Amino acid sequence: MTLFLPIIVAAALLIPHQGAPSPGNNPAVNPAVNPAVNPGPTQVGGGLDAGAQASATQEVVFVAPAERASAIEEGIYTRFYHADGTTAREGYLKDGARVGLWKSWYENGQQALRGEYKDYSRVGSWVLNAEDGKTFTHAIYDDEGRRDGVWRTYFRGAKADGELRSIASWKHGRKHGSQERYARNGKLIALSEYKNGRKDGRNVKFSRGGKDKTEEGAYADGLQVGPWKIYQAGGVVQSEGSFVEGLREGEWIEYYANARRKSVGPFENGLPNGAWQGFYKQGERRYLGTFETGALVGDYVEWWPSGDKKGEGKFLAGKYDGPWTFWDREGREDSSKTGVYRDGDLVR
Repeated sequence: MTLFLPIIVAAALLIPHQGAPSPGNNPAVNPAVNPAVNPGPTQVGGGLDAGAQASATQEVVFVAPAERASAIEEGIYTRFYHADGTTAREGYLKDGARVGLWKSWYENGQQALRGEYKDYSRVGSWVLNAEDGKTFTHAIYDDEGRRDGVWRTYFRGAKADGELRSIASWKHGRKHGSQERYARNGKLIALSEYKNGRKDGRNVKFSRGGKDKTEEGAYADGLQVGPWKIYQAGGVVQSEGSFVEGLREGEWIEYYANARRKSVGPFENGLPNGAWQGFYKQGERRYLGTFETGALVGDYVEWWPSGDKKGEGKFLAGKYDGPWTFWDREGREDSSKTGVYRDGDLVR
């Protein structure tokens, strides 16, 4: 069995079986074909389900034990078997649909799942186990079959087997409340808050293994709001500033890996707008310019790390415009670039 089994099984566990016999052709109603009354050839089930991943199952409908027959009014207790004769799953059918408690087993006898149905929808608490008997999902559904309450999943495999993988809060089919994800080493890698299916509240993410933060901020009704920090490798801040209704607003600062400033300037409605400054890695001034709705406009000056000018002129809609002068590192004018520009092109 491969390491993908829990995921495959998880999907199968939660898909209702569609191959149940109809009431009109039901052996429990017709003793002539009911093996519990008149043993004979069994019927082959119409599909695979938990506890029946390795082989097809045989479906046998029979009269439930006396102590269970009254559990579901007008229900028919049904049992499915693995090819080797061991029980695969069992529970009640009513009008051809699963109702009440259903359980499923693997061929090795370990229980695969346990949960209840109502109107053919999963309801209440469900437990899904791997073939070795260890639980990999605790699930809860409301009376209409929607995810509800706190869900928990667990790692499977050689590393961190059985350790917590995620905690998710749901309310009638929508994420609502805290959502947490963990690395195999047990460290938190993501934490977010939801309200009625939208991010709302604190949001924190970490790099693989939970070593360093990658982002931290807050949401309101699904949009980023308030102060935010974006991190680069090593946990150093890459940029920081504020959001208003999902758009960058006000002063933002970008940093190099050595934590020195790379650029500083204001945003308006998500775009750079106003005077911006740029810096080299060791802190020397690099440029000074003005943005208007995301494009450079007006006077612009750029310097070499030595402090000598590198270029000077004007921008129009983000392109060189009018007279420009450029200098090399030795302070000599660069005649190959110096001249008059139109629409970003050197014209003379």
